[in-house]
Amino acid sequence: MVRVLEEIRGRRRGGSTAIVASHGNLIALALHAVMPGVDYEFWESIAMPAVFTVIRDGDHWTVSAEGQSPK
Repeated sequence: MVRVLEEIRGRRRGGSTAIVASHGNLIALALHAVMPGVDYEFWESIAMPAVFTVIRDGDHWTVSAEGQSPK
């Protein structure tokens, strides 16, 4: 999942924003790769619809979520 995010990031020019949509299980897998505390219980608790903002911060990805927070 991180490789896909990196590929999408590489295709964006000038810091433009990309919107990526998916089903909850794939979103949870992607978040698990970049954010501690994402587990089965977190996946079950994801609101429908959920919006997560994933931002490249130096060498790492950071995540913020409206109405969602891992344990």
